[in-house]
Amino acid sequence: MIKIIAATVVALSFTTSAQAWGDREQGALAGIVGTLLWQRLDNQNQPQPRPQVITQPVYVPPTVIYQYPRVVPERQCYVFRETRNYDGTYTRELRCHGLQ
Repeated sequence: MIKIIAATVVALSFTTSAQAWGDREQGALAGIVGTLLWQRLDNQNQPQPRPQVITQPVYVPPTVIYQYPRVVPERQCYVFRETRNYDGTYTRELRCHGLQ
């Protein structure tokens, strides 16, 4: 901050001795100095960013759950009665045991 003030004082001290130093040049210099001061003050007022904590993924081995297969009883069917119809087709009666 002290460097900026010293540079401003030195720059303004030369303004009186210059012949071609008009209002436009002085306004441009004032704008540049004002912009630099504004940027410096704006950077000081901003909070410092906090460091981010990044964690590495942790490998979790899969758990194997084995279930024994369920025993399914078989279904057994047999032809109980078979009749022949007049049109040449057959009708069958089935009897089944086991899973219904």
